Amino acid sequence: MKVLLRLAVVLLAASGLTACGTDTAAPIAEGAVAAPQQTFRWKMITTWPKNLPGLGTGPERFADHVREMSGGRLDIKVYGAGELVGALFKVEPEGSAG
Repeated sequence: MKVLLRLAVVLLAASGLTACGTDTAAPIAEGAVAAPQQTFRWKMITTWPKNLPGLGTGPERFADHVREMSGGRLDIKVYGAGELVGALFKVEPEGSAG
């Protein structure tokens, strides 16, 4: 019984939200200029070199997909290890005091 009640509530909420989504806004006056959409620029830093085979190409593809799906509004620039900040791990030669 509780499951059916929950299902009914979910269906009613979904149908109400669907009704709210109808396009009944007033038309834009002739000659009116739409406001430009804001563009966001993000930085993505990886812990490996930018063009490392396997790992290095994934973030670039992700950034391209996000740019395409957002219509260019979200631009992600990918940086490899050491380009913006120091490397996460620093390997010292054997025998050096660090």
